[in-house]
Amino acid sequence: MKPLLQILHIAKLSVYSLALSGVLVSCSDLLEKNPPSAISDNTFWTGENDAYLALVGCYRFQTGWSHDDFATPQGLLYLDFAGGNGTEKENFTTLMASSNTVATNGNIEWYWKNAYTQIAKYNNFLANVGKCPMDEDTREKWSAEVKTLRAYFLFNLAFAEFNLQMQQNSD
Repeated sequence: MKPLLQILHIAKLSVYSLALSGVLVSCSDLLEKNPPSAISDNTFWTGENDAYLALVGCYRFQTGWSHDDFATPQGLLYLDFAGGNGTEKENFTTLMASSNTVATNGNIEWYWKNAYTQIAKYNNFLANVGKCPMDEDTREKWSAEVKTLRAYFLFNLAFAEFNLQMQQNSD
């Protein structure tokens, strides 16, 4: 019986020492915090060229199959159809203008998600462009452009919410 207790005691000590060594190694500063293959806000904003690249990124809108976006022609056309202006062959008008036009409707959800993705980009630009060493007039001009883009998306979100409320009140 005594050898069995010794084996359990040794096993327990081994587990404790393994756990302790794992904690000590994982808390080491030897781990690379800024991998060269990734860009972070801490390493990106180093000059006017970086700010320009970020500005260009602000003008890049969502892509993919979902064109339910305030920035794409198709998305604006869909909204126009939903308002009863014109006809289209995909029955989108009926789907959007039906009683399913609530915030959880798939199409409406994409308008909101895409808008908030864009707004997050704009907020990131505005939060970081001040850290960038560059000409102050250029910084102000680019910041004004991004604020205008952000205002466009916020306006569309407010307008969409207003239309949803009006539709729900008329039902």
